Amino acid sequence: MANMKEFEQPLFERKLAKIDELLGQGLHVYTWKTVESADFVEHASYLVCDDLHRNLGVVQSNFREICNIAATWSENGQLDVFSPRDSSKSFSMDNLQEQHRMIHEAHKHTVTIGGHRIHALLQSTFEAAQISRASPAWQSYIKYVSGVVMEWLKTSTHTSLRSMLNQIVFSNMSQDSEVLPILTIRLELTGSQVLFKPSLDDKSASSSVQESVEGWLNDFLGRGDSVRPVDEDLKSYKQVIADDNEIQILVKQTKDVVEQNASECKSFLATFREYAFLWMQDVQRTFEEFLAGNIVAHPRKMNRSELIRSRASITSEKSRKDKERDPRYSPIVAQLLPRLLAPVEQWACQRRRFLNPKKMTASKEVRDEKGPSLDDFDKEIEIYQTARDEIYNLQDWCDVGWMRVNMRPIKQVLGTYASKWMFVYTKYLSDQVSSTLNDLDSFLKRIGTWNRSHYWRRTRYCFIYETHESL
Repeated sequence: MANMKEFEQPLFERKLAKIDELLGQGLHVYTWKTVESADFVEHASYLVCDDLHRNLGVVQSNFREICNIAATWSENGQLDVFSPRDSSKSFSMDNLQEQHRMIHEAHKHTVTIGGHRIHALLQSTFEAAQISRASPAWQSYIKYVSGVVMEWLKTSTHTSLRSMLNQIVFSNMSQDSEVLPILTIRLELTGSQVLFKPSLDDKSASSSVQESVEGWLNDFLGRGDSVRPVDEDLKSYKQVIADDNEIQILVKQTKDVVEQNASECKSFLATFREYAFLWMQDVQRTFEEFLAGNIVAHPRKMNRSELIRSRASITSEKSRKDKERDPRYSPIVAQLLPRLLAPVEQWACQRRRFLNPKKMTASKEVRDEKGPSLDDFDKEIEIYQTARDEIYNLQDWCDVGWMRVNMRPIKQVLGTYASKWMFVYTKYLSDQVSSTLNDLDSFLKRIGTWNRSHYWRRTRYCFIYETHESL
């Protein structure tokens, strides 16, 4: 009786009453001289030793094993991907999901097997107790065991939830550069949109980070469904665990921190959307509009290109003023320079003609005089060069709480776009120079050696005479 627990006594209430009755007869009816005393001793020994003691031993042994099995659900092995974690590594969502799946399946198998064993042990206890399943004593015992099982399941869930929240909060608060965020996501240009992969928008078609976190939380809460309830009046352990106030607080805190970090990460989208003019416009169509004289070819709503254009204009204006302040740039040189360059300007038919594409009419070949100048080309190239340099100067990584944002993919794509724009403009200039030099070479071959020398002698004489007059 000293070793019998209070919740076990109702199981043996009838046996104890029978033993009390028998022992009462031994005190008041039987003596050592009574003929039936030997039968009495044998009967009493059977009830106390062979029946009560042996069956109580079975019940207590089964209960200890039930407790040990349930304890392993939260004490043995790795319960989740967050504990223990190597803080020197950051994982992609695919890696985290794969690790979580393996750990979850292994733990679920352990809980399921343990649940089957618990039901088998309860069957053994029922046979040892030798009472009806509908009796209040058995129902009371079942509810007690069910409470123990549910408590260990809740402890297992609580441990994983607490571990997950602690790791996420630790990543948010850590100032140690060697402690890397848990999750690494990518910032990519998909179609015409700058998006995270995996997404940080829970309304997107693809699986988002929030949905993955929700899945992990549900898996932790779902451990209650791995064991068939011991108490037949209880439909599921999962719902009881999910309704626990402490569990609900941990779930809410985890979701709040994850959502807060996601909102902070979304601020990076605005940085790269400033360069939308690099991918939203058709390169060839925009360049053709530029050649036609439509210098502001970028959409008005994209202010980034206009900002860069303004920077380029300021740079060009500053270069011109620096040149004018140069002491070598004297008034005499300023007067003589146009005359010095006049033959060249006459041969080139002005820089604008050099740059403008030829157009064929019904009778002759003409050039569009409304096209861009070299300064216009310089400003446009400066726009894309400035954008490219700014993009390359951005960080490759940025840590936000428990997430690390990998910005290399979008930097590489946008840098390639900027270089493509620059190539279109510089190639056009290169082609125009090559074409002009080829035309000049053909012209010189046609006029012959004498005409060339006569032309240059006359040009030199005119220049010397006009210089003398000016001085």
